[in-house]
Amino acid sequence: MAMIHSDKEIAYYFYKRELEMTYIFSQMLENNGFKRNNMNERVHIIIGLIDNLCHEIVYHKHKELNYDKMTDIVINSIINILE
Repeated sequence: MAMIHSDKEIAYYFYKRELEMTYIFSQMLENNGFKRNNMNERVHIIIGLIDNLCHEIVYHKHKELNYDKMTDIVINSIINILE
């Protein structure tokens, strides 16, 4: 990810893909009955939660943390964000 910060073209590519993914997921949710105010913002936060959880599980691997419980917390947070 260091390249994102050092190369403007790569940073722009990731920036555009991140927003594109947000809009696609928002549209999918809305097409399936999840019509909420600020859907793009909600989805963007959800993507951040999932990204952070994955990063923790794959790279950090803290033995002191219960990743099953952390996953449950993320799932419950996503449900709350969409309600």
